[in-house]
Amino acid sequence: MVTENASLTVEQTRLNRMLTRGVVFSVIWLAGFGSSYALYQGLLARRMIKMNPVLRGNGRAWWCIIVGGLGAAALCAIVGAGIFNAMTQP
Repeated sequence: MVTENASLTVEQTRLNRMLTRGVVFSVIWLAGFGSSYALYQGLLARRMIKMNPVLRGNGRAWWCIIVGGLGAAALCAIVGAGIFNAMTQP
């Protein structure tokens, strides 16, 4: 029982650190790359929570996925607009 609780505590700590990094990078954006990292961290966290439903952090995982996804979409739109403008310039 003690090792099970210790294992759960270690896994929860790892998840908390992962989600904290994801939330910070989703807010900072870093030209879209921070948001992409946040999206990646959110998806990893959701996978960890599905594998072990005792873990907490589902709301922060969804935050990372949604805000990180919006930032990554903005990055794609900016890059796409730049490519379009470069192709239409004589």
